[in-house]
Amino acid sequence: MFEMKFAERAPAYLSRFARRLRRIDASRLADMLHDAADEGRITAAERDDVLLADVVLSGRRREDDAEAYYVVEVSAGVRPDDAARAKRRADVMAKLGRPATPIVVGERISSQAATLADRSGVIQFVEPSIWPGAGLDLD
Repeated sequence: MFEMKFAERAPAYLSRFARRLRRIDASRLADMLHDAADEGRITAAERDDVLLADVVLSGRRREDDAEAYYVVEVSAGVRPDDAARAKRRADVMAKLGRPATPIVVGERISSQAATLADRSGVIQFVEPSIWPGAGLDLD
């Protein structure tokens, strides 16, 4: 449910980070990644990993208006592996020629996940207006 709700409203939720946000549908994402693998820019394993991302968007970063990708992992309770997965998948998307920002979204986030996200540049989106009771309480 969290993933569906977020995907539906992602441009509104992430408008503080980017504008003109559009979800990249699964077919288009697959085409982009297959082309990149065929051209040797990413491996087949990297392609398959990114295809499992919860939400991938494209948009323009607010800080410099650059076109960018946003790779989002959505989980009711965000744990360290969610943050690591978002970072890994964003790094692959960056190989397609645009900056890519990893994001984790959830109702709650563990302190370990928050620390890992801070250290690796993963945006944490734990938003009480979306999910009542959101916060750091998984430990």
